[in-house]
Amino acid sequence: MLLSCAGLPLLQWTSLSTLLRYAATLLLLILASMASALIQSSSYGLAAVFGPAFLQAIDAGKGTGAMVLVLARIATKWGLDADTTDLTALSLFFGLAVAAIVAAFVLYAMLDQNVYAKTKLETYVRIQFNTPLALPLPSPVRSPIKSPSFFPPATESTPMLKDVAVVDVDDEPNSPSDEPSILSVVRRAWRPVGMAFATFCVCLACFPGLTSSVASTSSWFPVLMVGAYTVGDLIGKMLPLHCMLLSVETVHYPLLLQLSFVPLFMYDVLHPYLLPDVATYGLVALLGLVTGFVGTSSMMLAPTTCRDVEQELAGITGSLAIITGLFTGSYVGLFLNFIVQLMQ
Repeated sequence: MLLSCAGLPLLQWTSLSTLLRYAATLLLLILASMASALIQSSSYGLAAVFGPAFLQAIDAGKGTGAMVLVLARIATKWGLDADTTDLTALSLFFGLAVAAIVAAFVLYAMLDQNVYAKTKLETYVRIQFNTPLALPLPSPVRSPIKSPSFFPPATESTPMLKDVAVVDVDDEPNSPSDEPSILSVVRRAWRPVGMAFATFCVCLACFPGLTSSVASTSSWFPVLMVGAYTVGDLIGKMLPLHCMLLSVETVHYPLLLQLSFVPLFMYDVLHPYLLPDVATYGLVALLGLVTGFVGTSSMMLAPTTCRDVEQELAGITGSLAIITGLFTGSYVGLFLNFIVQLMQ
């Protein structure tokens, strides 16, 4: 990711042909997307073991980072476009992203020096010790005690049965069918995982799917629209920590509210200039609020339905649901735009 963010603006300053720079830009974007998905899945898996508050903290951090980048984009558009080239503004924008990535790497490297984090990491190692070696997905921080060579060889004096009083049958798999797997996690956490998928699918279908076709005469319209969504999304991501309104049984209740955004944005596209820009900003901010709240709540609830040895995989599965929802929603947005064009 660092290579992509640093290389993309530098690539534009070179004298390479437009076609070559375009191909290299696409390659860097693909690499950045792969790195982002890997980091997100690993972070969600680790946070799922630590507890719901850590999952909320990750989402709040993502929202805060998005807000910083939006403010940087507003600053570059407002203060630099008139006096400098767009390429300079692009370089400053990506320079801020590089600084944020470096800071995140440094803070992560210092994690084991924090007294509070050490306790959580010890908990993570304990869960790793109890997790079968046949876990279908690699752990983000694989513990060395997972190695079979850690266990001493058995002898005649080795007890054949351990003390069953200290074994929790709910947390320890007793047969191959009880071992953690994506299917077992989905069976236990299908509601929050499914809502994570649906939430981001609907969100991408509306924003930027349908909103990309909303007409406006202002050059600030797309920037402010992204800003409105980011503000709503950040507030929505912060709310579950202080006001958790949903449970595993009720997490799907907001689905009809989310689906109602589709006809609203389609109406806005079909009737250009009928609604003022402020109304569109408010609608986008409300979409961000609902998406942030439901998405974060779903991720916080998913690991609570699983056994200890499944919680890391529950976080990774939830991240996979988000990524799949984003992918699906982008194509749903294209389809909705096609429908809108037929109706115009």
